[in-house]
Amino acid sequence: MLGRPEGRPKLERALAIARERGLEDCAGIGYMGLVEIAVAPPDRSGVDQLIAEGLEYCDAHDLDMHAHYLFGLRALLELDRAAWDAAAESAVVIADRRASPDARLTALVALGLVGARRGDPGVWKLLDEALALCDIPLGDVSCTAVAVRPAEALWLEGRDGEVATATDAGAGRSQRSRGCGELLSRRHLAGIDDGRGPDAGVGPYALMLAGQWPTRLRVAELECSYEAALAAIESGDGALLESALVELRELGARPAAAIAGRRLRELGAKVPRGPRPRTRENPVGLTGRELEVLPLLADGLRNAEIAERLVLSEKTVDHHVSAILRKLDARTRTQAAAEAARLGLTT
Repeated sequence: MLGRPEGRPKLERALAIARERGLEDCAGIGYMGLVEIAVAPPDRSGVDQLIAEGLEYCDAHDLDMHAHYLFGLRALLELDRAAWDAAAESAVVIADRRASPDARLTALVALGLVGARRGDPGVWKLLDEALALCDIPLGDVSCTAVAVRPAEALWLEGRDGEVATATDAGAGRSQRSRGCGELLSRRHLAGIDDGRGPDAGVGPYALMLAGQWPTRLRVAELECSYEAALAAIESGDGALLESALVELRELGARPAAAIAGRRLRELGAKVPRGPRPRTRENPVGLTGRELEVLPLLADGLRNAEIAERLVLSEKTVDHHVSAILRKLDARTRTQAAAEAARLGLTT
């Protein structure tokens, strides 16, 4: 969790030993640890395959508690990717009272934050329940990560003055955890200066605290479009703000889009009107970028070819293709192309 290079290979070796010797519970714990590391940017290579493999193993060996935890981690990954419908679906472990406190906490956080980012009612019931679970002995990383959520939800509701009180305890935890870096970045959005630089946390949050996020995040392709938009809001740059507003509207992030619009008006800039027509008019809610990827997918281009054509990273195209398949309820690219043609989306 501290980002040290020797950690992941040890976990991988432990998992291999557990599987070889039939130590099923240990193997389930191994998958939980590896996935918890792998869902955090910047290096998410192979995370989807790892989650699928872990869930398959847990299902085959009746490891329900371990599987619940993996579903919760997948929800947080999808939350980072702004795949909010998928995040909510993965968080259905919340309905299963057999889930461990850790898994239930993760599911509550995911559902609460999906609602907060969309401006839905009832998010505080979920977030307050997650915070209450921190009274049960849990790891520092878990509780620090939970403290991020009220900070963001309060900021989205314009309650900046309440962020410090709600998060002071969490901000005092280890600087080196990803959760703490994310928390410090949310406090920063609310105007709180913790006096910590890029050594606070790991991944993209370190870039934000160093004032480098709007440019570096796009270059690194860390699959955090919503986070990049938040960084653009903080930048005060008119062009970045306008781009962020369009992105947030396409994501359905109404509260953050409203904040971006207010910042643009404060700069004296013209605020673009509404979502892009092509996003609003298509019946399955494909974003503008997904509508650019779709016809190339339908023409049979591989992801690498699509990436080259649109000047994107292959990882980003992978994400867009996955979102297209999900929204079109298609299992294969061929099915997606056929459904897109039926809906008139590839003309």
